[in-house]
Amino acid sequence: MTQNNDVLIATLGGKPQVITFALDLFLQADIRPADVVLVHLSDEDPRIARALNTLADAFRHGVYGGYPMQLHTHPLHDGPRPLHHVASTADTEAVWRTFVDLFRYYKAERRRVHLLVAGGPRLLGALALSAAMFTLYQVDEVWHVFTPRDVRLAVERDGRLHPRPEDGAHLVKLPFLGVGRTFPLPLGEQVYSSEEVLHRQRRILDNAHRQRCETVWKDLSRRERDVLTLYAQGLSTGEIAARLHLSTNTVNTYRRRIFERVRNVWELPDDHPLRYHQLVDYFGVFCEEYVNWHPDQ
Repeated sequence: MTQNNDVLIATLGGKPQVITFALDLFLQADIRPADVVLVHLSDEDPRIARALNTLADAFRHGVYGGYPMQLHTHPLHDGPRPLHHVASTADTEAVWRTFVDLFRYYKAERRRVHLLVAGGPRLLGALALSAAMFTLYQVDEVWHVFTPRDVRLAVERDGRLHPRPEDGAHLVKLPFLGVGRTFPLPLGEQVYSSEEVLHRQRRILDNAHRQRCETVWKDLSRRERDVLTLYAQGLSTGEIAARLHLSTNTVNTYRRRIFERVRNVWELPDDHPLRYHQLVDYFGVFCEEYVNWHPDQ
């Protein structure tokens, strides 16, 4: 059973049923968040205002479905300016930063985060997912609610807030792996743009990848390095054999030795397939930028 240290962060548009359907399904699955945070565009939009009022009634006295649960609303702003749409680079940056700050706040409190991307504009959900990837941990989860189209239309007509067993509504857990613990964002008061964060995380990943490449490289003979460098340039086995004046069987032997080292350094399972053209992906940039090596010179 999930403990009540969980928090649900959800995107909201003009349909409160997205939240209530999800919460009812969470409770059925023994997931009981202690807090529910709704991230939404300006409530000057009457649809959003009505949805917020409906949900406030559903959480009256800090209880939902018989369980203690606090509702929090988080309207989106760019500085003092409320966001009515996500229509520009500045809007996108403000929304992305909002999600990053929210996720970091709850992770600092050692909370398990459930992200629900089901309500509001699609771009809102996409930005939430992007921010989650950099800030959430492996224990955190991302969800969507599937509701058949005819049920959605009926719910919009009658205003019903809770799913029935025959509706076919169900939670969908999205494939997600947060790397916030493995590659944490910089701490401190400085505000980093999404582009700066992406650049920093790429640099960390590039460094880790290069170290693996260097480990393999240092363990190769001169001839194996010749073969690897040419594979990394995109040459085929036959082209390498002709270039180095070797038989294809000899090149294949060198390639098998290289693959053994790759499999060991990258900790790949024995049944993970390796093909010669993948050496471009593994070593292309490394050989081009970091290796001063020229076969048959």
